[in-house]
Amino acid sequence: MVFRRKISPFDSRRKIVEFLRDKRTNFINLTPTVSLFALDLAAKMNLGGRDSLILGCYLHNKIPEVYSHDEELVNLAKVSIKGRTLRITDPIR
Repeated sequence: MVFRRKISPFDSRRKIVEFLRDKRTNFINLTPTVSLFALDLAAKMNLGGRDSLILGCYLHNKIPEVYSHDEELVNLAKVSIKGRTLRITDPIR
């Protein structure tokens, strides 16, 4: 938010804290099993490490949709592996 969207560090922190305190926000643990799952996803989809870990967490936990403003992820639109599918949507578009 600070570098791409040019939002001040103070305002970025405030927005993230609000998001983290929202009861609708779920936290998913990164485990060795999820990491291995994400490595398979990275190899299949030719993704970088961070993106594969993020998407792998959602996929492994059978979450069907993620909202992102990351253009590279949004352009994927959908990823599938091991019988699991994740839709990627930009909520701002």
